[in-house]
Amino acid sequence: MTATLQKWGNSNGIRIPKQILADLDIKVNDELSIRSFNNEIIIKKEHKHKTLQDRLEEFYKRPISKIKKLNVDEIDTGVNVGDEIW
Repeated sequence: MTATLQKWGNSNGIRIPKQILADLDIKVNDELSIRSFNNEIIIKKEHKHKTLQDRLEEFYKRPISKIKKLNVDEIDTGVNVGDEIW
C-alpha cells in the first residue's frame, strides 16, 4: 500500500487507509507516537493508563457518581479450606 505526502496548510501529511486504522484500533483523536528509525517512520498508538475510575465508568457506561455502591462491610467467603490465617 502506498500514500502520497500532501501539503495541508503550513504542514505536510499523509492519509492512513481506513483498514489499517481498523486493524490497529486507531480512532480520531487517539494519541500517537511518531519517530524515525533506520530511515523509516514509525507510528504507534499511545496506550494511556486507565485509572480504576476510568475502568468502572467504561464498564458501567455511566459516570462514577451514577454507579450504585454496595454498602457491605464484610463478605462471607465460606469456610477455610487450607491453612489460611485470618
